[in-house]
Amino acid sequence: MYFPHLQDVNLDPLWEEDINHKLALKHALLFSTLDEIKVCIVEKSTLAEALNYFSKLSLDYPIYTVDIESFERLKNKFLEIQTGSDFEEMATTSDELIEVEGDLL
Repeated sequence: MYFPHLQDVNLDPLWEEDINHKLALKHALLFSTLDEIKVCIVEKSTLAEALNYFSKLSLDYPIYTVDIESFERLKNKFLEIQTGSDFEEMATTSDELIEVEGDLL
């Protein structure tokens, strides 16, 4: 099976709420857009693992392979988004906890 290959690209993450990005990251499967088309981004050395996970999703995105440097750049952008989301969840939880404690006092 042939997948188009992109070399030395600086892609932006495609973050969709209905995709479990933590699990996708664990399986080396990333998402982006190319010419406004949603695509999956994989790295050749982890292609089998990424495709295995992709087959479990109900997505019809074209798959592109990229060089390791491009993959790592995109992965780091996803990790930044994920970390920001985790902090937002913690802040909300902390605010809710403070509110509940205030109600109890």
